[in-house]
Amino acid sequence: MVKETNKNDNTKEVPVSCGPADSDVATGTAGTTHNGQSFNETRAVDLTVISATDRVIESLTLNGLNLPGAPSALAGARIYDSATQAQIASSDVTVGGGSFDMSVTVPISARLVSGQSYRVGFYIEREQSSNATGNFFVPGLFSDLYNPISYTESSGLFRINSAHAIGSDSFPVNPNMAVPKMIIRTRCP
Repeated sequence: MVKETNKNDNTKEVPVSCGPADSDVATGTAGTTHNGQSFNETRAVDLTVISATDRVIESLTLNGLNLPGAPSALAGARIYDSATQAQIASSDVTVGGGSFDMSVTVPISARLVSGQSYRVGFYIEREQSSNATGNFFVPGLFSDLYNPISYTESSGLFRINSAHAIGSDSFPVNPNMAVPKMIIRTRCP
């Protein structure tokens, strides 16, 4: 047996769970669902990665998309850096029309750095004569459009800071109270 001379240099390693995770941005706080809201634009959430490690997005799933009528639509997943407004990832799929309450999964890849903020969401493009709608979650904490109170979604990986929209395929700058019903599928780098 040897006596330790310096106990101040002891450390303990704690394993960090870093497997795949699905983060539902419409969880973690009370609120209401609003069905049939306009969705012919970009709608996104501003979020901060609060995971102890970086996360790599594998896909985004939009739930509750409605495409009445025959024409198809472009559903695009979009990820922007909140600080610079630069698009860091984009991926599109074509979705057939005539369906209601659809779930659309778009494969996309981007590394989200722990502690950084991003705008993550969807751009939906339909013909001018045909409107798309979606089902959205309005958090009770977002009652003040310009000063929403953030919340942590139930997986504990992201803090949802605010919701935004814009009528084009670009960085969504306009404040909005409606959070897209979206699942963010991530894994460790």
